[in-house]
Amino acid sequence: MGRGAEGTPNYMHAKASRTTLQEILGLRDAYVAEANCQLISYSALPRGIADPYVLLLDDEVAGYAGIWNRYSPGHVSEFFVTLGLRRWCPELFRAFVEDGGATHVELQTNTLMGRVIAAMACRSLRAEKIVFQDGGAIALTAPMPGVTFSEAPDPSPNHPDSRQYRLLVGSQAVVSGGYLCHYNPPYADVYMEVEESMRRKGLGRYFVNAVMEAARSNGKIPAARCNIDNLASRATLLGAGFREVGHIVTGRIRPEFRRAEAVPR
Repeated sequence: MGRGAEGTPNYMHAKASRTTLQEILGLRDAYVAEANCQLISYSALPRGIADPYVLLLDDEVAGYAGIWNRYSPGHVSEFFVTLGLRRWCPELFRAFVEDGGATHVELQTNTLMGRVIAAMACRSLRAEKIVFQDGGAIALTAPMPGVTFSEAPDPSPNHPDSRQYRLLVGSQAVVSGGYLCHYNPPYADVYMEVEESMRRKGLGRYFVNAVMEAARSNGKIPAARCNIDNLASRATLLGAGFREVGHIVTGRIRPEFRRAEAVPR
């Protein structure tokens, strides 16, 4: 490694190597802090359904990345380069793609690194889901008489901090759902299902609003997502107090980043 005219490092070689989750925890903390939002792929590396890589410039650690090995094999799940080294993002991404065999990206547009990598690495992108964050507490009136919101009698099996709730009209349970906490804390992913015969009556919106308030009371930050073509869920989430902040997008990595089709440099 040499020095440029202004004393900045001139790195000679970018490299990506398989590593362990333990080795990149500090880098991952920096990524989560910068993102400042719920990260949908956060649990993939700890669960072992994505493989971790460390990114190197010569012998200096420059960042880390993750690639799905299950569900979406070959898709980049995370990519982070430390702030002072981001001018080398193209070289580091190319090294990661070559060493890890990535073919696609799957990133959130409401994170800085997600926007940078998606724009750099793909010719076209497909938005698959809308991402929502808490838009602030609002008070909603029950849409009909006899509505009761309560915690479900069985705790959620997904995570010790997750919670399940239900909405009753009289003695009939008409909405079920809650929030999940297996993403990055303190975010709580809100979900719900309305009985088909009770839809389009405002019950889903009222339930989601109540779950959001329950999450806040338990020290969580409500978040949510839905398929981009699910207009009913989108309207429910917006009406309950969420706001749209981005998308989950996928795209095929440009040929010049892939080993077999790499262009001369």
